[in-house]
Amino acid sequence: MTATAAEGPFRPAPPTPVESQKMNQVLEVLAGACTEQQVLSLLRRHSGNIERTIQALLDDPNSGMDTTPTTDDFLGLHSLREADMQMRAQAPPHPRSPPPSRPEKPEVPPIDLTADDESEDLKRAMAMSLEESGPTFGPSTRAPDPNWAVVPSNVAVSALSQDDQDMHQAIEASLSETLSTEQPSKKPLEERIRQGETPVALRVSNPRHIYAAMVLHALYFVPQVRKAICSYFPISTPAEISEITLDPDNAIVPPGGGPGRKVWALLETFVYMEYSRLSELHADQLIEDIAVDPWSRPNEGPGDLAFAFYEKIALAVESALHADAATDALKQDSWQRLFFFRHGPSNLEPYRGPFTQNCDCAIAKISVYGFLDANDLVTCLAKELKEASDDPLAPQLILKPSDVVAFQLTRSSSDRLRFNFPAYFYLDRFLYDKASMAGEKRKLQQELLGEVVQLEATRAALTKFEGRDILADLRSAAYYYENVVEDDSDEMRRGTVQDTAATLRKIIGQIEAELESTEASIEKCKAEAERAFDCPGLQDFRYELRAVLMHDGFYGRSHLYSYVKRRGIWWKTAENTTIEVPEAEVLEDPAGLHLGAGPFLLIYSRSVPQEEESVKLPWPEGIKNDVKENNMAFFEELGPEALANIEDPNSPLTTIQAMAIDTPTDSSSMVVEPPSRADPMDLDS
Repeated sequence: MTATAAEGPFRPAPPTPVESQKMNQVLEVLAGACTEQQVLSLLRRHSGNIERTIQALLDDPNSGMDTTPTTDDFLGLHSLREADMQMRAQAPPHPRSPPPSRPEKPEVPPIDLTADDESEDLKRAMAMSLEESGPTFGPSTRAPDPNWAVVPSNVAVSALSQDDQDMHQAIEASLSETLSTEQPSKKPLEERIRQGETPVALRVSNPRHIYAAMVLHALYFVPQVRKAICSYFPISTPAEISEITLDPDNAIVPPGGGPGRKVWALLETFVYMEYSRLSELHADQLIEDIAVDPWSRPNEGPGDLAFAFYEKIALAVESALHADAATDALKQDSWQRLFFFRHGPSNLEPYRGPFTQNCDCAIAKISVYGFLDANDLVTCLAKELKEASDDPLAPQLILKPSDVVAFQLTRSSSDRLRFNFPAYFYLDRFLYDKASMAGEKRKLQQELLGEVVQLEATRAALTKFEGRDILADLRSAAYYYENVVEDDSDEMRRGTVQDTAATLRKIIGQIEAELESTEASIEKCKAEAERAFDCPGLQDFRYELRAVLMHDGFYGRSHLYSYVKRRGIWWKTAENTTIEVPEAEVLEDPAGLHLGAGPFLLIYSRSVPQEEESVKLPWPEGIKNDVKENNMAFFEELGPEALANIEDPNSPLTTIQAMAIDTPTDSSSMVVEPPSRADPMDLDS
């Protein structure tokens, strides 16, 4: 009887021998005050740094706890639906929605102490000092053991002095306070006009939430996400389906909580990003609806927070759209997986049950080790899948692919190599259904790479001997016999010298010819190994890069930015500025390289035809009209010169028209109608 892979953790991977050793050291020092899972999570978060792991646990004993969403978020939706239907029946008509967010303006603007260059340099210096000054790891007090001892066991345990700890906390508090008072930059009204199809920037007032706004902004540029969000109709009863064909907006009752509320807020935001003529929008209300953990530790990057936030959004969207299919084992094949892919061991029968966090994931962590032979996304993904399996000969494979796949990149502070990620890649080689074909190609690739190793050894034998360059020595000897040695007018000696020089030149020529042939063979084998998976049958699941989130290594709102792709064009958004950039800049941006930073989140999705991506989606007409009315209010604030240069691709105000729709998708978590937000767009924020 075949075993079933009901479990098979893809994240986190089991600890490596080195990680196990470090875990034991931390557990010994802290005397069991934390769990192994906490220690493993924090060790990976801090790139294997024991001192920083211990300090994090001392600062917060709950750090490293698993905060990922649970299956209960799915399983509790069915009971919520019945209560939701009753509450909807009593809900008043839905008012038109104004912009999804607008920040409150303080009556008295805070004094900006960070505007000058000197303060910026000071912040950078303090951030660097935090990275460089960590607690000193002391020895264990257990009995000496040569297998475990890192320092002599009779040396007293050393730690940070109280003064050092106070200084560390003071610097971190200073940076955190400085960030909290940092206000977003503002442009004059006429400079906030959206030019053509330039993407809209999504901003937040709280600088600690910038990473979350970047994730939401990036999701808009994923065609499959945009289409799925557009399809969301929060309908509580089957009777309302007929009403939608007559008046869609009157039949829609926005949910007041749960996953549905998050998706509805996201839908409103997407409509504004599509039709607004403002170059920037504030997402404060959206962030408030979703609930975001703040980026509050200056000495840590935003990667882990972005990972958790992305998972939260993914779970909310799947819950609102596909709860029935996701939680029913008989409907797994009909679940149009948007975010969550399913994985499992390649040597076991695939798990076919309902959604479970053990093998359904929305985002994968990729460890960047900075090795020359494993410094690209596809190679590192293969390595992660192999290490995640209990059996090294049976790596994890993708059982059910999703339309969207995201990767969090984690790296050590010592990494100095730019990580390579492609503009597109094929997922076929990692799919369970194509394991046999992929295995044959993988074997061929390994044989070719093994041949490369042998050829490189041959090349080394031809050029090096006992640390010396053979060709250089031979050329020097030939030069000596040709230009230095004197024949003393002796014909026999002259003949010997000439013969020796000719022999040396012949040997050099033979070695050079052999080297040229060897180099050609090496390049040929490498090229064939690179193309091993480029064949029919392994190029069906093409995933294209849609967004890249970047961190330059410092702390603050101006040190995070993103790249997004729309209709074949790449755009860079930093704060409230969006510019067009070439694809090469996206793939080769060196920012943060020497600070253990750089790209921290990559979002890919299935390839779609260009014309399909350009199709206008049927967003709710009521929200579209709200956006257009706010555009008109914005235009009225502009002077005649600025107004004359506006290019407005939006159509005039539309009336509600009949619209054919498919049977609505699984809907859930509708609780109560949200409070009215009938205020106009904030043009001064």
